[in-house]
Amino acid sequence: MTRIGALPAVAPDNLPDADQPTIIQAPPDGIAPAWFARAGLRLEGAEAGAIIALLRALDVDASTTPTLEIEQASWRDLARILRDEDHDNQWWDAEEAERERLWTIGADRMTERALVDVLGEAARAVAIEIFAAASAVGANAAAGPDSVLQRAAAEAALLAVHQHSLAALADAGPDHYFAIKYALFAGGRWPLGPRAGKFLIL
Repeated sequence: MTRIGALPAVAPDNLPDADQPTIIQAPPDGIAPAWFARAGLRLEGAEAGAIIALLRALDVDASTTPTLEIEQASWRDLARILRDEDHDNQWWDAEEAERERLWTIGADRMTERALVDVLGEAARAVAIEIFAAASAVGANAAAGPDSVLQRAAAEAALLAVHQHSLAALADAGPDHYFAIKYALFAGGRWPLGPRAGKFLIL
């Protein structure tokens, strides 16, 4: 893994040079996302800045959240990372709480049935290209083609689409956690999230 730097997960005042971290944007309408196209390549400055913004954007209790280091995972590490159960449940719980909050906002603005239909259409619109790109992820596995990695990659990207769609319906803006997470996926990365005191990204 390539270590990028040690960053407090949710302590903006202590982030190095991060008063205005770079936020990469999702591709504009008509430009296809580059699903997984940059996975495994060296992180660029804008991508590292987006991760800083990501870590600042989620409502996680700073008093109980350990310091995270950003590390770039390699293809060799990926299968082990996905098998590792030492992921940060607090971050997962915070993501799910935010998803539920945005769901409530969306359901208040339209019927829940209509919300389900809108989210389903958003997923269907990109599902074929995501699964095609995820096939390349499985093919790049260190031990040879891996259908488990392919499925995990596709599910992670589709979850990001779902979350981003909810944020967009709530007019959350480009600096929202789900918008930044989606932009990283759409820019070709796979944010693997906090695990064992590190924020991992492929």
